[in-house]
Amino acid sequence: MLLRASGFCLVLVFGLMTGAAAADSEFLTAQEIQADIIGGTITGTTAENATWSETYHADGVFSGAGVDGGVLTGRWEIQDAFLCVIYDGDPVASCWAVQLDGDTVRYVSEHGSDGGHGTLGRE
Repeated sequence: MLLRASGFCLVLVFGLMTGAAAADSEFLTAQEIQADIIGGTITGTTAENATWSETYHADGVFSGAGVDGGVLTGRWEIQDAFLCVIYDGDPVASCWAVQLDGDTVRYVSEHGSDGGHGTLGRE
């Protein structure tokens, strides 16, 4: 959902949204993020068309591959109805609202812009 390339973080899956936007029923709730996203792997593309993948482990860590082919690791947490990720080496959390339609995941920024999309796989 989020990507690291050349030392900077490409935000993919959601910046903080206003309360009104977060309350919109098209976005997953905290409980739905926990049930539907955590434990799965999302493989997708950024809004800039770069590919990535992230696996959200139940113990609060994630791992994956960034747009540059490098390894991604860090921690995830759910804050209100946002999936937040903190990449190793970067103390700032990036938080996103999540939409899920079948196995298609879409990340939305705080301003409603497209943060990218991916396909959810479950093991």
